[in-house]
Amino acid sequence: MSFQVEREYGRHILSPIYAPSPEERNALQPALLKAPTTSPSWTGTVHRFCGTGARAEPEFWPSSRFGESPGNIPDNDKFDTKYRPESGKVTADKDGVYRMYASVSRSTAAQINSVPCPTIVVKRYIPTQQVPPAISGRPGVTLLMLPGMGLVKEVFEPMIEVVLQELCSKKVRVEEIWSVDMPLCGETALANPVGYAYGNEKDITRDLLMFITGYLPVRPQQDLPEELPFRAPDLNGTQLTRSNLHVIAHSLGAQAAMLSAAHAPDIFSSLTVMDPAMIPGGKIVEAFAKLPKELFCMQLEEQHSSREDLVAALQANKRTRGWDARVAAIFADRAVVQASDGSSVRLIAQPRLEWALYYDKETPTHCYDRLTDITTPFNAIMPTKPFAVPPKMFEADVAAMKQPTRITWLPKTTHQVPFERVDQCARLIADWLHDRCNGSSDKAHL
Repeated sequence: MSFQVEREYGRHILSPIYAPSPEERNALQPALLKAPTTSPSWTGTVHRFCGTGARAEPEFWPSSRFGESPGNIPDNDKFDTKYRPESGKVTADKDGVYRMYASVSRSTAAQINSVPCPTIVVKRYIPTQQVPPAISGRPGVTLLMLPGMGLVKEVFEPMIEVVLQELCSKKVRVEEIWSVDMPLCGETALANPVGYAYGNEKDITRDLLMFITGYLPVRPQQDLPEELPFRAPDLNGTQLTRSNLHVIAHSLGAQAAMLSAAHAPDIFSSLTVMDPAMIPGGKIVEAFAKLPKELFCMQLEEQHSSREDLVAALQANKRTRGWDARVAAIFADRAVVQASDGSSVRLIAQPRLEWALYYDKETPTHCYDRLTDITTPFNAIMPTKPFAVPPKMFEADVAAMKQPTRITWLPKTTHQVPFERVDQCARLIADWLHDRCNGSSDKAHL
């Protein structure tokens, strides 16, 4: 796979990425902040990289207040970034060239604002049972897992177990699987000071593009340093990226994957999205702005007396009560930190930070606007009660896409579909990947 540093795309909405300076790379925090999970199905390694600089600085939470408690974030809709319908159009006065990387160093970009560049933590899974190339008959695949906001990279591990079993039986070789702790979540949150500015949705997409184009090794390697080395791009010509890279993403992670694919279509072999955090324009945007803020967070208390108490809260919580028990156990283990006196546990992803993301009323609609710009093979696993996508509208828009597409609707599921139907989603993903490796051109709506 590959990308152009500059390409014609008249509906781009992302700022350029800035290359990290040596000083910024040296300032990265250690990635291994919690004991790593293990499994007979894979061996794991934990790594870190430096996220993009020149991050958005919201009016209501400037960098001068960066270190304050998120409880001080104002509750005032006047700070909303509202969607403008004209932003979805190509106009004569708009620059029609998308520049993925800026031509200046990020130390220069740091003068734009003083939001520190984040340390982002990722985990690599190497399958212990590999399909030999002679049997698979084709190059191996790499999977990239992107969870939604408030979750941790390890929540996909029950799904990874089943996907590996299914793909092995289908003779599809998996080289590696990577999973990302999104900003404000998991070990990424532990590696950085508390700061809402890390949660800007467009900047999260820029971090994803930076990982794929600047940090993910072009070829699988057995030994990797904890700090992934940065491949500085040549600002001219084509840059190579990891071949046969397939994304599996949920919610905000799916939004980032879709915006990345619209801006850089040649870096992915396929997208599998599970109820992306996107909203069509029109009246639904007005309705979105009126929804109660409590709808958008995990609806969990920040403090719990124990991990067992947190599991009980997950089982009672309207948002998470349908979770598979394996996912709930992982969340209770990985998504919290123990109080210094051992008396309680605290959620790493602070609820107020997650809630404040939804001052951004435009990026979810920007994402839906650009759905039909995506040319990558597109697989959607959707709940019968999606976050905000009208099913018939979504069906029609995906049907208009020219590449291979597939939509599967899972009955009696919610926005938490990958964690409510772990095994079923895993088998659907394995079937899709098998078909992609065998060149299927189906357009299925199930």
